[in-house]
Amino acid sequence: MEAAVTVAIALLLTWPVRARLWALATTVPPRYALFSVASLVILLAGHMISRGAATYPLTAWDMYTVSNPADPQFIDYIAALSSGREERLLMGRLFPAGGRHFRARVDSAAFAVERSQPGQNRQAIDHLDTMLAAVARSYNAQHHAQSVRVIRLWVGTVPAQKYRGPASISRRLLYEYQAR
Repeated sequence: MEAAVTVAIALLLTWPVRARLWALATTVPPRYALFSVASLVILLAGHMISRGAATYPLTAWDMYTVSNPADPQFIDYIAALSSGREERLLMGRLFPAGGRHFRARVDSAAFAVERSQPGQNRQAIDHLDTMLAAVARSYNAQHHAQSVRVIRLWVGTVPAQKYRGPASISRRLLYEYQAR
């Protein structure tokens, strides 16, 4: 689907200058044109065979892990809705202006709860609860048919040196917020 949309956009954008592009293409000697097209096809075929679009296009995973051998972590926000269905919460959609900044702050607060000592983490938990309450309110305002009951924060760890696709990512529950 993504490839079809990309091709359609490329055709739409080049349509007004198609005559000039065709004139340019006919001036290229056939052996150079064949070499260029064959190189591109081989490159894309190699990518599709090796990793697909699930990781990074046209590069090897090792390119991203050699300089930093630590296993990167991220937080997934999963809401349990009043209908019983679970849905991944995307901060960029819930907060179109500043969603990336807000997500970074929530991530920081979540990791602060994880690092704090038991019994001394009440302030960190209250801070995280305040932000998750805002997330729940925003979701509920945008989706009137169902509301958030619970938000679960899952920490995903990507095994940098032994990455074998999305199935190799481990997940553990970090925190569970009960919406009011």
